[in-house]
Amino acid sequence: MSNAELTKAIKEKALELGYVKCGVTTLDPFPEYDEELSSRKGYERFAGGGLNGQVTLPEGAEDAKCVISCIDSFAEWEFPSELTPHIARAYQSKLYGGVAPGLNAQKHVEFLEYLHEQGIRTFNAPNFMQMPDRAIAARAGLISYGRNNFAYSGKHGSLIIITNIVVDADLETEVHPPKSHCPADCRRCIDACPTKALDDQGRLIPTRCVLYNNMFPGAMLDKSVRDQLGVRIHGCDECQNACPRNKEAIFGANKQPQPLLEELAETFSLKAVLQGTEEQFADTLGRIISPYFKEFDRHRRNAAIAMGNSGNVAFIPALEQAAANDENEEVREAAQWAAEKLKAAL
Repeated sequence: MSNAELTKAIKEKALELGYVKCGVTTLDPFPEYDEELSSRKGYERFAGGGLNGQVTLPEGAEDAKCVISCIDSFAEWEFPSELTPHIARAYQSKLYGGVAPGLNAQKHVEFLEYLHEQGIRTFNAPNFMQMPDRAIAARAGLISYGRNNFAYSGKHGSLIIITNIVVDADLETEVHPPKSHCPADCRRCIDACPTKALDDQGRLIPTRCVLYNNMFPGAMLDKSVRDQLGVRIHGCDECQNACPRNKEAIFGANKQPQPLLEELAETFSLKAVLQGTEEQFADTLGRIISPYFKEFDRHRRNAAIAMGNSGNVAFIPALEQAAANDENEEVREAAQWAAEKLKAAL
């Protein structure tokens, strides 16, 4: 089989398994990515932590030749109204990186097995991967950028997850320039951001981002943002909801309900997150969040903040109890803040 035939067969196999797009591109660095990162205020800690325009290969990967980029979509899913105010759709989708127990884990395993059957070695062990995923998918011609910093792929909009697999095969590669299809005068995403985390050029201010404030410890956060986090405990969809390019992906017909999400929606409450045990969380929201974010007490802190922003004074007793007795300092502090905010509204 020629390189061209093998490349075509790989792309066809990816689509057969359920990926919506597949492409192959080079491992060359992205100097423009590094230039952009260095120009953005607040990104120093991320660049220092390994975020850069290089595909960081593991030891023993000297034979790596190119990267296969695949796109998963959750645009056809129906997301429960009980969960979407609190958890962004991408995190509900549980599609990240093909990592078990993600919902695309079996698909990912089968794709790797197919590549191995073709005599192709893959370098996607979880202990090394540091790749600019969106930049790779853009170079492969699979996505364009939105002003909100998200990747977009045709009718699937920004409701996508990118999985990149480095291989040792001499496949046919494509190299496309980065592009955006956002109208020059559109700023709907910028105006929709609840924490004003996008500047006038659409550059993300990471410390104001909802997800940043959900994931990082209190010492790294600007607490003045708390009031603007609303009831979100893991991520935010507001800029994507406001984007005209997502009209079909988010608001189109024929959405399919997901049994796991429907099950979780039946038992979800902010109070249950705050007061529950780690084992209870693992049996509920942990089934969609914990594979990539395991800081249990931080979820509880986020629930306390969301309760304070909810306007629901019925939460006050639970918050006061947590403020007085919780073993975790961040949970106590957040619960105290939330209780005082709710009592001030009485």
